[in-house]
Amino acid sequence: MRRAERLPWCGPSIVMCNDPCYLVWDYREGSGAIRTYIWYQGGDYIIVLEKRPHRFGIIAFLVTAHYIEGGGTRRRLQAKYAKREA
Repeated sequence: MRRAERLPWCGPSIVMCNDPCYLVWDYREGSGAIRTYIWYQGGDYIIVLEKRPHRFGIIAFLVTAHYIEGGGTRRRLQAKYAKREA
């Protein structure tokens, strides 16, 4: 949470992720962890949240949020989107 407060676009992006300008999907990583990717393609920003069990149910923790640089990163994200959880 503290990291999200320091990034002015991160919190509003998470709240507004249902807007059509965001591409949002869940992806099961090799470790078995389920991560939610929120990709603002217009600004090339990615936010990654990890879902974890908690005594209150499933909660999401901020893993990372950053600007996407380079075509290789975009291709990896597109590959993860293609293999997203149903």
